[in-house]
Amino acid sequence: MDERELKLETDKSRADVLTESVKALLLVNGGGAVALLAFLQSIWSNTALARVTLGGIALMGAGLVFALLVQPFRFSHSKIVQRTGDRKTVFWFLYSACEYLSVLAFVAALALLVCGGLRVLAVQ
Repeated sequence: MDERELKLETDKSRADVLTESVKALLLVNGGGAVALLAFLQSIWSNTALARVTLGGIALMGAGLVFALLVQPFRFSHSKIVQRTGDRKTVFWFLYSACEYLSVLAFVAALALLVCGGLRVLAVQ
C-alpha cells in the first residue's frame, strides 16, 4: 500500500468513527429525553421533582441539537477541504465544538438529575 492509499484509508476510517460517534450522541441524548418524558407523567404532581426532570429534558434536548449540527458543519468542512486543502476551517471548529457540547449537555443533565433528585428526595 503506497502513501496515498494509506492516507485515503486513514481518512475513511476517521470519517467512519466520526459518523458512529454522532449516532451515539443522538442515541444517548434523544433516548434520555424520551425516557425522561415518559417518567415525567408519573411524577407530575411532585412539582420540585418535575422541575428537575424538565431541566434534564432541556439539557438533553440541547445536546440533541448540538449532535444534529455536527453533520451539516462536517459536510461544509469537507467541501472546503476538497476545494482548498485547508484542514483547519471554521466548520472544523464548529463540528468539533458541537460534539463536545453535546457530551457536556448529557453529563450536565445527568448531574442535574442525580443531584437535584437527591436534594428533592432528602427534603420529603
